[in-house]
Amino acid sequence: MQTAIDSYNSDSIRADKFIELVKRHTEFTEISATLLNEYIEKVIVHEAVKIDGVRTMQVDIYLNFIGKFDIPVIEIPPTQEEINAAELEAQH
Repeated sequence: MQTAIDSYNSDSIRADKFIELVKRHTEFTEISATLLNEYIEKVIVHEAVKIDGVRTMQVDIYLNFIGKFDIPVIEIPPTQEEINAAELEAQH
């Protein structure tokens, strides 16, 4: 039980530190090396692989205080033009 409490407290402290960092940099006009160094702990670039003929490379980004950051995948619905083009292509 104590281990769980200690882990929770540690996570809370790291989250608070990250929030402080974000508050310090809410209004910036350009991304500088200094700014990136404050946010990013490390970047791991994996070996490139081919999947279905497409070369891809995994990149892991670790932010200071919070660890690995996974970019959320957002499905963007096709535009009406894309739908129309796909329907025309299917007819031929």
